[in-house]
Amino acid sequence: MSGMSGLGSGIGYHVAVDFNHFKKIYLAQNRRYMRKTGIGAAVVGVLLTAAGIAMVITEPSGNSLGVLAGGVAIGAFGIAMAVHPFTMFQSRKGEVYKFFAMFGAPVTGQEPLNALYTEFDVILGNLGIEFRLRDGSVHRLPWVALTNPAVAMDCGHVFAGDDGNNSSLLHNMIGINAYLREGMEAVPLVVPSEVERAYPWLLDEISRHIADANAKFGDNGNAKGGPEAQAIIAWLNAAPEGGTALSRN
Repeated sequence: MSGMSGLGSGIGYHVAVDFNHFKKIYLAQNRRYMRKTGIGAAVVGVLLTAAGIAMVITEPSGNSLGVLAGGVAIGAFGIAMAVHPFTMFQSRKGEVYKFFAMFGAPVTGQEPLNALYTEFDVILGNLGIEFRLRDGSVHRLPWVALTNPAVAMDCGHVFAGDDGNNSSLLHNMIGINAYLREGMEAVPLVVPSEVERAYPWLLDEISRHIADANAKFGDNGNAKGGPEAQAIIAWLNAAPEGGTALSRN
């Protein structure tokens, strides 16, 4: 790791990810959406529970007990999801393999999830982030592709990738995401705890770059098409051979 306050000269650090680490990153990436989903389920559960109680009082039957039990179950699920987001990774193997393959792991799609592992270097600069993989390839990501604030993990922080409407509960409820579920459509930025200790100011600096980029180049940005935007496009397009530009979805 090297560098001083500010990102002009580039700040570099190393990231190692195994499956347990990936699970924390995945949940951090999707935490806001999963909590909104949990709150929605809790509201539905409360309404069903109230309806079930009314049905049991006025006309006890197997159906009324079923409505009551269903309402309680949905409400409990929603509260649990809102308080402590969770998911089942066995049903998301494709996303898990895709993440590790994108970051340089030799994935065939047959490996046990617990056997997955990769490591890469991260370089933070004024234009964006470089992910330098072990095979020498480089992925580039502009600051506008990330969101504030950082999400805390027990091993550091994650700046979630901006996946646009994929994180909108309303967008999902009208059927655009038929599975009504979270995903890994965007690339997050991981800042390990040891990096935070080495650069105590780094999280604030990253947040500032993200906020500045969104003010200039986001949906209501005031600098689209200007010289700064052109410089970022040129930087993305100049990714070294074998690399890619990870642009905003």
